[in-house]
Amino acid sequence: IVSSRCSTHMKTHTGEKHHRCDVCGKSFLWKGNLNFHMQVHAEERPFGCSFCGKRFKRKYDLKSHMVVHTGEKPFSCDVCGKRFNRKGIFNMHMRVHTGEKPFSCDVCGKIFELKAGLKKHMTRPFSCDVCGKNFKLKGILTIHMKVHTEEKPFSCDVCGKTFKLKKNIKPHMKVHTEEKPFSCDVCGKTFKEKGILKIHMKVHTEEKPFSCDVCGKTFKLKKSIKPHMREHYVVCDFCETAI
Repeated sequence: IVSSRCSTHMKTHTGEKHHRCDVCGKSFLWKGNLNFHMQVHAEERPFGCSFCGKRFKRKYDLKSHMVVHTGEKPFSCDVCGKRFNRKGIFNMHMRVHTGEKPFSCDVCGKIFELKAGLKKHMTRPFSCDVCGKNFKLKGILTIHMKVHTEEKPFSCDVCGKTFKLKKNIKPHMKVHTEEKPFSCDVCGKTFKEKGILKIHMKVHTEEKPFSCDVCGKTFKLKKSIKPHMREHYVVCDFCETAI
């Protein structure tokens, strides 16, 4: 018996692990540890919570869950004294003090304290260095970067006007054609641009969203405020400043 116990003990020094899981291949020093591990692969959840009925595969998991109901917070931070009911949450909290960020993005190298932060970031891994906006695809980031530069690589073949985005050429081309695809449902008048139709629709409604800061009079169009302001002030034609 002594010889058997000695032989078993020696495995702690040799690292010998004879007990192997047939499901995942993980090896263990003790058979009891293998049996405990096998519950991970089993569908059986024999340990149930007497408070909420939630069931667990391992007794250890049930014990960890019970602190939700008891309010027990056995894990204390030595730095700030804050207490936690789970070791995992405690470990995450400690990164606030250590600055540890173990989760990194394979695309841009950005690091995160929490795995959840990395997961959220991975949905839009391409970040703009200027404004911080994130994008799903590198191509979209490349297009976005033109917002911060004066680059306008797309030009109109008719007048030579340049644009930052290719999609802006199509609506511009209507200036050179007679095409007016946007029509008013009230009077039937047609317009080249949707924005102009939207402005026109105010003719048929009582909406007057633009108001005078002096007398409160309201107007349907923003451009109507400038001539009205001459009733109160002299408006400079160059800088539009009221004097």
